[in-house]
Amino acid sequence: MSTYAAKTSPFMEVQLGEAINKGFLEATSHSDDDRKATLAEHSAFMFMERLDEDSPWGTYLAPMMEGTKQDGTLVRVPDISNLDAESVEHWAQRARATQNPLMCARYADCVWDLQNAISGQKSRHEFARLASSSYIDAVEARLYFSEINGVEWLARALALAKSVHDDALLGRAAAAMLTFRDATLNPAHIGVWIAPFDFLYGEKFLSPEQEAKIVADLETMLASVSSTVSGHFDPFGAQAAAERLSKHYKTVEEKQRLAKVFGSAFEELSRNAAPMLAMAWLQPVIERYEQLGMKDEAEKLSLFASHKGANIADDMKTYTVEAPFDKSQFDAMVGQLLEGDLEAMLHQAASLFLPDVNGAKAALENLRVTAPFQALIQVVISRPDGQPVARIGSVDEDSEGRLQKQIADNVMFLQPLLTHTLKEVLNKANPTANEVMDVLYGSPLFSDRRRFLIAEGVSAYLAGDHIKTIHVLVPQVEDTLRTLLGKLEVPIYKSIKEQPGVVDVKSMGEVLRDTRIRAALSENLWRYLAVLYTDRRGINLRNNVAHGLVSPEALNQATADLVIHSLLSLSLLRIGDKDI
Repeated sequence: MSTYAAKTSPFMEVQLGEAINKGFLEATSHSDDDRKATLAEHSAFMFMERLDEDSPWGTYLAPMMEGTKQDGTLVRVPDISNLDAESVEHWAQRARATQNPLMCARYADCVWDLQNAISGQKSRHEFARLASSSYIDAVEARLYFSEINGVEWLARALALAKSVHDDALLGRAAAAMLTFRDATLNPAHIGVWIAPFDFLYGEKFLSPEQEAKIVADLETMLASVSSTVSGHFDPFGAQAAAERLSKHYKTVEEKQRLAKVFGSAFEELSRNAAPMLAMAWLQPVIERYEQLGMKDEAEKLSLFASHKGANIADDMKTYTVEAPFDKSQFDAMVGQLLEGDLEAMLHQAASLFLPDVNGAKAALENLRVTAPFQALIQVVISRPDGQPVARIGSVDEDSEGRLQKQIADNVMFLQPLLTHTLKEVLNKANPTANEVMDVLYGSPLFSDRRRFLIAEGVSAYLAGDHIKTIHVLVPQVEDTLRTLLGKLEVPIYKSIKEQPGVVDVKSMGEVLRDTRIRAALSENLWRYLAVLYTDRRGINLRNNVAHGLVSPEALNQATADLVIHSLLSLSLLRIGDKDI
């Protein structure tokens, strides 16, 4: 302990904690008092700071490690349940006695932060002030291993001074942070030079001169890191500076200037970057331009991004994962399916390949447990030209988006089996278009006024004309869903806000989002139709066909089979039937 107390060079709190533990283990004998004092000392320097989230005790300091034993018991290291009021008093005595500012800061912070959680006693302002002052002293003595440690200590000093409303200490901490920024200035250390703005800007204890300096320093840094000739070019630094300055300036013109500066930096960085990286960098800039009404700049950058993304597929890697498949079992299932008449075969095929929503939910839960990192990763779905069409968050933050994506993956995974099954059915029954139509029209959902068009689509499917099949039948699926909406006594029209007194029919997406439609259908069916036709997180076939976004290669047998399957799935419905 004395070795560290006398140190004038940087060391980390955890190093002292480990040294305390080592000394205890090397000692030949221990009294109960020694054990208790050592536990208090070791714990003090092994606690970690929770800067972005609360600790399990609702405090700033938190366990370094948490885990669960095989019997389910929660383990924390250090754990305040092993400490008591005497431990807190030990820290208090050490805080008053030690001459090392870093050790003093930690002891005093433990008293202030943990006393109530450990003993239920009210925290003492004396130790908040002592910890705050000692953190500043530790920075001024350069006891930090890296500059970001210095920022964290000064931020903690500010927070402690605020908590006890000590204006003098607040002023000292603010001045120390500004001095620290100037003394350690390095354009590459973004977290250091943005700290004055993040922790001081807008605070009442800051003088007008200090606030003006913070803004001027950010402007200087913005000019440096956005320049390709300064030797410090860093678009991410430019963005960090610009986003903060945008909070200071009130006019749209100033905000546009700042966006243009960091946007141009990312445009320059993207010129020689891989397509995938370029698209990831440019899309937020385009969105920022659009938000600020910079239409010309947004269009110009969008065109540049399109050119960069044209070959994005070449930038991606293909990964193959083998999945077990029992062909004999599948063949037996198809063989059993083929024993019925045409209606039975088509209806069984429709039921067999409806996605299992509960299975998809279970797969996501399994992903959370077996591959937690993968469950955290955001998913971006892009068009062939690299333009993003959907962003899906983590399993926890965007459970709905991940579920729709999982269902879409399952549909596409099983699609070859669907194609095989439908082929076997058609080979066995060799039906005419009218015979297939009779199966479909066994359900009252299909409109007689649409019978001719549906028959044309079915005839095209049987003839192998996939392009006609898709373009004719997709609109008929939409009309059929509107028919269902009407049968539920829900209006199929909507008012047009921009044109009072004028109405339009509801789109397929609007129909499928209606809670009454979802109540009438099974979750398996309405989610399948949404994923297949209208959800950009899925296949989105209706919207892509309507907007001319489907490539000729995608207008194929596989897509036509999915369209036919969706019609067959709807044909299972009967009035009053909510089990499909």
